[in-house]
Amino acid sequence: MTDPVIPNFICPGAQKAGTTSLYQILRRHPDIFLPVAQKEIHYFDRDINFERGLTWYAQHYLPVQNEKIIGDISPDYMLFEYVAPRILDSLGAEVKILFLLRHPVDRAYSQYNYHRFFQVEKNHSFAEALKNDADSVPTRFGSWHTPPYYVFKSRYCAQISRFLQVFSKQSIHVAVFEDLFGTDERRAKQATRDIFTFLGVADMPAATGNRVNPTFVPKHPALFDTMKARIAPGLKRLLSAGQYKALRTRGMNLLQNKHPALTPHTRRHMLNQYFLDDIKRLEACIGRGLNVWYDQ
Repeated sequence: MTDPVIPNFICPGAQKAGTTSLYQILRRHPDIFLPVAQKEIHYFDRDINFERGLTWYAQHYLPVQNEKIIGDISPDYMLFEYVAPRILDSLGAEVKILFLLRHPVDRAYSQYNYHRFFQVEKNHSFAEALKNDADSVPTRFGSWHTPPYYVFKSRYCAQISRFLQVFSKQSIHVAVFEDLFGTDERRAKQATRDIFTFLGVADMPAATGNRVNPTFVPKHPALFDTMKARIAPGLKRLLSAGQYKALRTRGMNLLQNKHPALTPHTRRHMLNQYFLDDIKRLEACIGRGLNVWYDQ
């Protein structure tokens, strides 16, 4: 009896930092396998899944064939202190850990608008949401939206330090959203190449592409709720998968607005108030500068 196939590569986050786009890039590589049916498995952070054991986890990787790199991209893994030891005990010290980080204010703002989209955010403004959430620290997974942990999720240093206490620096790579998905094509290609090199697979230049899964807010919340709860399930039963996906995309575009951009002044103020000290600690922690976050 052969041993079950389990990941040798983990992306613990960060949430709303481009992990869905990264997933799309990596899954096109012939030497990389990522689960198709379920992008985020949440085995190590959610007790209900972890208690099912490695056999349950390995079921997500039954379609693996000859791929060299087997991955799990579940952003909340970096939030909880107990996750890194679980990964070590389950997957071993040689597992590769890839973090994808984003400008702290932009990441928090994207999450805030994601929560507004699903109408679980009750604060009237982003500034109010950060102020009310500033001291929240997650200890155990409870709900995907309560508390939101907007500030903590963007304070990356403590989260990455937990993994550095368990895994060697050689096993960890930190990629930056602004490099990977920014407007500088040369930097995007280099950032992608660095990820492939870290994973130990050949470069695939065509892998660079547009970001997917951006955050929007509903134009008409009541109508959006009706579409989602009552109309969409019926259409899903009546239409083919391709027809439903095309109609859903068109409907979502009609019912959504892209959220307004933060002003440069507001963005800078929030960076200084909540995240600047953490960025400086993070730079020392990972041994690289993050000027791209200061210069924007």
